Amino acid sequence: MNKGWLIDANIDYKRNYLRLWIYTDHMFSLFYNYMPSLFLHSDYWQLSRLRSIVLEHPLVSDAVITNKRLNFYHKKKTPVLEVFMRPGDFKRVCKSMAEIPHVTIFNCDFNPISQFFFRTGFFPFGRVRYTTSDSMITALNNIDDRESIEYPVPNLTKLKLDVEVNLQGPVLQFSDPIRAIKLSFSNGNLDKHNDEQVVLDYFDEPDLLLQLEKEIDYFDPDIVVTENGDSFLFPYLFNRAKVYGIPLSLSRDGSKLWILNTAGQSYWSYNRIYYRPPAVYLRGRLHFDKSTCYFYSDDGYEGVIEGSRISGLPPQKLARASIGTINAATQYIMAFKQDILIPERRLHFQDFRSADEIYVLDRGGLIFQPIPGIYEDVAELDFSSMYPMIMINNNISPETLCTTERCSYNYKYCIDVPELPYRFCNRKTGLVPLALKPIVKKRLEYKRLMESSKDWKKYNRIQKTLKGVLVSCFGYLGFKNARFGRFEAHAAVTAFARETLLKTKEIAEDMG
Repeated sequence: MNKGWLIDANIDYKRNYLRLWIYTDHMFSLFYNYMPSLFLHSDYWQLSRLRSIVLEHPLVSDAVITNKRLNFYHKKKTPVLEVFMRPGDFKRVCKSMAEIPHVTIFNCDFNPISQFFFRTGFFPFGRVRYTTSDSMITALNNIDDRESIEYPVPNLTKLKLDVEVNLQGPVLQFSDPIRAIKLSFSNGNLDKHNDEQVVLDYFDEPDLLLQLEKEIDYFDPDIVVTENGDSFLFPYLFNRAKVYGIPLSLSRDGSKLWILNTAGQSYWSYNRIYYRPPAVYLRGRLHFDKSTCYFYSDDGYEGVIEGSRISGLPPQKLARASIGTINAATQYIMAFKQDILIPERRLHFQDFRSADEIYVLDRGGLIFQPIPGIYEDVAELDFSSMYPMIMINNNISPETLCTTERCSYNYKYCIDVPELPYRFCNRKTGLVPLALKPIVKKRLEYKRLMESSKDWKKYNRIQKTLKGVLVSCFGYLGFKNARFGRFEAHAAVTAFARETLLKTKEIAEDMG
């Protein structure tokens, strides 16, 4: 069997297979016959009858009756119908199944690529062992562990792409011609200077675009780095190539560069409005836009690697993802492991509360107002991943909240929340703490390695990525769209935090 790194995946719509991109000493692709699925549940239909109806659909490959937990509040499994199809038919089958009356559908908001990484145990930048026959993978095995601290990484090559525009007016437009194209190539070690630079400025515009294709083929980079590539550079090149009828392709599989005619996304965060343009993904190469890829750095892409490994998100998506998206992905992986079907939207919303109740619940952290002045002998107490550790140690998760007045186990496993009328059960570890534990453990280990290793910058980039995920876990617990969120759990974390700070204050006072 062969060995390599599984880097990325996409759907090949012509052959209707997954195309997996694998790196050994170079990047190449192989086809893999993976069948995504959706789940149907109904209190109206008999599943055997529903199965017969579903199998009549021409795009459905198979349907089997299985047992799953309908959501993470359900302790027992329920019979459901799992429907399989080929990757390229996934959207059409989902649309057809939605037309069946009295049926609840699960998994349609997880595309075949997400399902492959969330459900199978494979993950980007993970080592795999495989056998092939006629460009098809006949056997694929995972030989890596996403919780590993030290792991080998592929030596990917990088090409930085930049374009100079010949402005025809005061405002830059897609109709302005190209003045020059700059390429900077680095052979693998991203923390070193570029090995080779090329400037294309001695051709007519059509020849410039054709020469760009030739240079891309010559350098054959694994990573293409741009500045504003999503919002301007690639849409601009696409439009200039369209003017001359040139089928510009920067992907390894030869597919045409295609820019979706869709609007970007504006969102509100911490009293600011941000805009995220539609992402431009390449096939067989990783496109990192420095203006939108928060986890990529010219000094090294270890943050992207670690983020992809723990979340199962493909590298190009991970690099542009928010920390909340990564947090959610780690929870989805844990849910799939426990046979939990993931709802399309949050299951539990806030109940009505009086102003007095809201005042007690929504108090946030604890701040002592200092007396202005200059002080000596000041001590600083720093808590390591305070909120995540509170969630882990007290088993805070939406489904672990005790909702009955009388405990079934005589309060043996109950943890009371300070100041609040809530209890959490620690008899079984909740989904949120399960997802957080390995991340906290890994971050602490990387911080230790930073102190003892010469390559501390690399470990710092990794632990910063993990820190970002951990910072978001508390806020995501109270986020209105979080699938695994609940306000009571969110409020309980701050209650435990206030209790911890008060105890710390008392210890400090006792020490003088």
